[in-house]
Amino acid sequence: MSMRFRTAAALSAISVLLVLAAASAAQAQSNWFSGFTAQAPAVDQSGRREWVWQGKDSLRYGGSGHLRYEPGGAPRIIVTGDPDEVANIEVDGGTIRRRETPGFSFRRDPKLEILVQGVTLNNFDLAGSGSMDLGRLQRDALDLKVHGSGTLNAQGQAKHLTLQVDGSGHANLDQMSAGSAAITVTGSGSIATAAISESANIHITGSGKARVGDVGKKADIRITGSGDAILGRVDDVSAKVTGSGTARLSSQPQRSDYSIMGSGKVLLVGADGKTTELAGKDLERARRDREREAARAERQREREREQAERDRERAQRDRDRN
Repeated sequence: MSMRFRTAAALSAISVLLVLAAASAAQAQSNWFSGFTAQAPAVDQSGRREWVWQGKDSLRYGGSGHLRYEPGGAPRIIVTGDPDEVANIEVDGGTIRRRETPGFSFRRDPKLEILVQGVTLNNFDLAGSGSMDLGRLQRDALDLKVHGSGTLNAQGQAKHLTLQVDGSGHANLDQMSAGSAAITVTGSGSIATAAISESANIHITGSGKARVGDVGKKADIRITGSGDAILGRVDDVSAKVTGSGTARLSSQPQRSDYSIMGSGKVLLVGADGKTTELAGKDLERARRDREREAARAERQREREREQAERDRERAQRDRDRN
């Protein structure tokens, strides 16, 4: 199969994956709201509504505005802001959504503040264009998802971190470290984390970006499209790039396994910003050139050995005649 054909097939696969990602992000909210039963608020005032927490260890929010999580205080969901915006917020257990009211205009930057407090949560899911601030967390397992164009912020530490962005959203965890991490970016969104003490699996589909601190043991990187994975120090790296994406490493790994299909690259980025190509089209071309030159030199040596053998045989025949 030719390189051109393989590249075209890869780009076709990328397009399909991005369409599926967009559908997945849209489906996320739909799945949340299947069987949604609005819970009556404990406080219902103009510009303020409160609900007693009736969820479990998961929080899901679909909409815009700003949501803040605090583990202390009475277990409540408190919504304040523009009276019309507040009146259109509904709650079912750990799911918060905007009620679809015909003719209602949902402004791009609504004056809406949501506080979730007094409960220990391990799973956070944000859909829409809102922002979610989780503060400082200490968890054994933490699952964070962003669907759409929203922004999620968190600090702290988790033994195992699952982090997913679908769409153009952002997950800012540059002050969140983890023992191990499974990171997925689909679309044009971005993710940033601090150090991962053990292993990190990083999968990017589209033009998104993942920035990860030092990885203690092994990093497995998969990029499909034009995405960018940026890592700190890591000793063991496996990187597969399909398309024009780039994996950037800040140190030369002791063990590595690279696979490139397309114009993608694996780069070593020095402290001065200068880059050295570890894998990619240019490096592959240079490798093929070296192999061709080595093969040519070997053929030349073989011809010389054959000529030397013929010369010895001729000299021997001449001695025998004499």
